[in-house]
Amino acid sequence: MGIFDYTHEEVLGAVESVDTSAVIVRIENDERLRDLQVNHLVAIQSSKTNQYLIGLVSKIVRKPVPSDLEAPVDASQSFNSLKVVLIGTHIGKVGEKENTFSRTLSTVPTINAECFLINGERL
Repeated sequence: MGIFDYTHEEVLGAVESVDTSAVIVRIENDERLRDLQVNHLVAIQSSKTNQYLIGLVSKIVRKPVPSDLEAPVDASQSFNSLKVVLIGTHIGKVGEKENTFSRTLSTVPTINAECFLINGERL
């Protein structure tokens, strides 16, 4: 069992876009945004089984809710988001070694990959 076995309730958000090692994560739950600070670590699902991409939160963008509910809302401007810089890959098990971290990125995250806040209690 790896250290990053998350439940659906722990999802912070989903990957909105990827540009080399920078990722934009759409935050679905505003309450979870309150737990975040710049330089917090996050884990993003990798396209490979038993792997997570590890990143640092480099920017937090909070969008206001429009005061006029009748006005049209631009979908690209209507969500809270994080900018995450990817720093490495966590692999649950490689041969006999468990919970291995590598400073290389074995993959890039896919769009809609789930993102989780790394809690110090898991490490």
